[in-house]
Amino acid sequence: MASSFKPSPNVTRGNTQASGSSHQFTGSVTIDGSLTVNGTPVGGGGGDVTGPGSSTENALALYDDATGKVLKNSGVIVDGTAKVSAPGGYTDGTATLLSGDWSGVGTLSASSNVSASAFYGGSLTTTGNTILGNAPADNHQVTGTLHISGGIMQQQYFSASISSPVNATCSLYNVFNYHLTANSEVTASSPVAGTSYLFFFRQDGTGARTVDFSGFKWPGGTAPTLSTAAGAVDIVSGISDGTNIYADTTKNFS
Repeated sequence: MASSFKPSPNVTRGNTQASGSSHQFTGSVTIDGSLTVNGTPVGGGGGDVTGPGSSTENALALYDDATGKVLKNSGVIVDGTAKVSAPGGYTDGTATLLSGDWSGVGTLSASSNVSASAFYGGSLTTTGNTILGNAPADNHQVTGTLHISGGIMQQQYFSASISSPVNATCSLYNVFNYHLTANSEVTASSPVAGTSYLFFFRQDGTGARTVDFSGFKWPGGTAPTLSTAAGAVDIVSGISDGTNIYADTTKNFS
């Protein structure tokens, strides 16, 4: 037998060929029985990767162990419109999607960054929780309109001892706790329209510290005089129109 056999197209070979022989087929081949390859096939796929008996259409395949040979089905779906969905949610890392929609019925959690600018023409939808950031100081900015069907819980608290003029950064915080150790002035810097603000003023052990105000509007146009007793606590509260904080004062908490 020649070392290379070239049959015409669509020939069925039923006999077992001798080990060590070289056989080349240029047409289609039908094999009755099993085909055992002891060497490395040339020009075709190789390896021994196995998968499940069935899978979900458009689902991403995942490795099922560390061998690189076993695949399993997943719940991450990429459809023909580039829409990515994952019923179990997305966790950790930087989440970026350049087109289509991103939806998850579980929890979208990112300990790094989620870039809203990545959602070009699509939408981010979760029916569970969306968690952004991992520290109270993390900031998140939405350029456009943010629609919320539920409520918002804010905990933007700032505390400091003051003895000179200060700017209250009202674009980042809405509760300020000031310990007065000398005469001072507080300026409401960049207040947000529709946001409520609270300012605690706490006299030190000496007392008689005064505070001037800038960026505030008061009933009757007159700024309050704070309580002067040592340890006295006054609260200034109000709501902003985006330019000023319209406020009033409740004095001498004890």
